[in-house]
Amino acid sequence: MKIIDVRPLVFGSDLGNFVIVRIETDQGLVGYGEGSLHSGTEAVVGAIQGLKHALIGQDPRRIEQLWLDMYRLFQMMRGGVVYTSAMSGADQALWDIKGKALGVSVHELLGGALRDRVPAFRYGLPLGATLEETREKAAAAAAEGWRAFHGDPFGAANYALAGDLPEVSQMLARLAAIREGAGQGVDIAIDCHGRFTPAGALRIARLLEPLQPIWFEEPVPPENMDALARVAAACPVPVAAGERLFTRWDFRELFERGAAAVIQPDICNAGGISEVRKIAVMAEIYHISLAPHLIYSPLALAATLQVDACIPNLIMQGIAPAMLRLQEEMFKEPVLEVRDGWFTVPQGPGLGVEIDEEKIARHPARPIPSTYRAPVWEQWYRRSVPPR
Repeated sequence: MKIIDVRPLVFGSDLGNFVIVRIETDQGLVGYGEGSLHSGTEAVVGAIQGLKHALIGQDPRRIEQLWLDMYRLFQMMRGGVVYTSAMSGADQALWDIKGKALGVSVHELLGGALRDRVPAFRYGLPLGATLEETREKAAAAAAEGWRAFHGDPFGAANYALAGDLPEVSQMLARLAAIREGAGQGVDIAIDCHGRFTPAGALRIARLLEPLQPIWFEEPVPPENMDALARVAAACPVPVAAGERLFTRWDFRELFERGAAAVIQPDICNAGGISEVRKIAVMAEIYHISLAPHLIYSPLALAATLQVDACIPNLIMQGIAPAMLRLQEEMFKEPVLEVRDGWFTVPQGPGLGVEIDEEKIARHPARPIPSTYRAPVWEQWYRRSVPPR
């Protein structure tokens, strides 16, 4: 079996532009994987074109060899997120082909499933206009069976420049209302989006401790691993990080410094199925858990669930519920669902889903608005932030 074509497909939606890698073989098998990157669609598409040199004419079943060939192809850019995103999509597509060729799911090729279903948490905190409405929304969401709610409750709060902000008091009241409404049976995962200094992050974490959040995510920006390690060592809440780390080499430093209790590699950016599985094995040695990052399309969910099924140190898998509706516009049949707080692991060959290219062609890429600006907390260096 030989690869005869490698090309990108771009699916545009109101949730973003998603980049799919399509790999075709001379035996008629086609594999698909996702290498999406927010605000980087054109760059990833170009990188996928560059992968042809490493893939066309090769046996798609030799996944380990091809992963290394792709990684070393970009000699001056090893680990750069544009290239690892392109590689991630190609790697998933190769696993999809191998599974289809053998008539088995990818998780069977990874050693077999440890679990047939995966606990699910929801991206998005159930916040209402008032504290009472927040309590009601939290109770309703908990009744749907979610294992946890995940979100960033801080508004414009930032400790890079100033001391207390009104948002902090409001944040604590809103989170307390969520805890009251949801009860003790649902976890709360707090995402900081890297907005705080180490001192500010620790102060916030101590205020959050009575609410017993399951983790405190990206408390400081990802560029300084020393700062993250200092926070993790003193933080009363388990620290999570890793959505902006790519390949095992980035994660090595995090592991060795003890900089997080939970890691969140993204299968679309960190190196695909092959690499996320290796990162999970490395994490297991350090007694670190996984909650894989997932913000792209249902194809990424299908690929992630294949890995989730096989790793012993998985906590749970997050999803934005709106993602599931895109199945109707991408797949021949929607097979992914959350039921009573659990994902069922797809059992079909390969990734377990069937891409419909005719449907995808009806959804071309959407332009990024020229008025796009970074979130408020990323503009802390401004003396004032103009209103949106």
